[in-house]
Amino acid sequence: MGVDQELLTSFFQEERLRTEFGASEPVTNLINQHYERGEQLHEARDRLSKALFFLSDPTPWHGPMFRQRSTRPKSVPSIVRKLFQRVKKSVGPNFEELRELTDEDLLLECYHGIHDLIGGRICVVYCDEVEDAVEVLVYKLNKRGFPKARVADDNYLLGDKKGYRGYHFHVNIPSGRDVFVAEIQVRTLLDHAWAEMCHQLVYHPAITKPGGIPAPILGETSDLSCWLANCNQRFVSLRDQVYDWHTSGIQGAVR
Repeated sequence: MGVDQELLTSFFQEERLRTEFGASEPVTNLINQHYERGEQLHEARDRLSKALFFLSDPTPWHGPMFRQRSTRPKSVPSIVRKLFQRVKKSVGPNFEELRELTDEDLLLECYHGIHDLIGGRICVVYCDEVEDAVEVLVYKLNKRGFPKARVADDNYLLGDKKGYRGYHFHVNIPSGRDVFVAEIQVRTLLDHAWAEMCHQLVYHPAITKPGGIPAPILGETSDLSCWLANCNQRFVSLRDQVYDWHTSGIQGAVR
């Protein structure tokens, strides 16, 4: 899969600009301010972890079964990468100098627009449990003092063009005098397996490759996602068949 010279030149120019952006004094100062929030950030992450890990599962057949709970703070390289993307989008493609990308007010605005400085993830077993799980999570997190900020996306079943499926929403987590916005992801175990495999195989290496992800590879990730979505639906059907078989046996025994 060859890459033309113009695309290669553009890629390396972008990489050089991103490196200069990350090393600039305004960005360095902002990251130092982020480190100063570190204690409050980790306290907020710990509060979210406890809230997710102490969620209790319902009785069988009556509500979503929670699996694979995890939380994480966003890494500094990821913050710088997202800042760069947000600032470039705000300034537009026709900027002339690095100083246009490192305006302190714009940097601060873009930093506060990052809504996943803390991330939480929780998996459920069946795809028809995802939206119910979100309702339960919003209710229980709100009772713990984490009000919902907004829904980032709610079109779980369709997924995106790459094949990613997940329901995202944001909650506010007070910590000391600060308030952090955390992004919570909800997906099935099969969706999670797809995301983990594709992140390692495709999306992480793509950061350092010019030209983006080739169309055949995107097509393969999308096809695999569709196949797993079909598996998700079949497991729902299987669960319902087992439930009917289970309850009919109980009813027959009662008679």
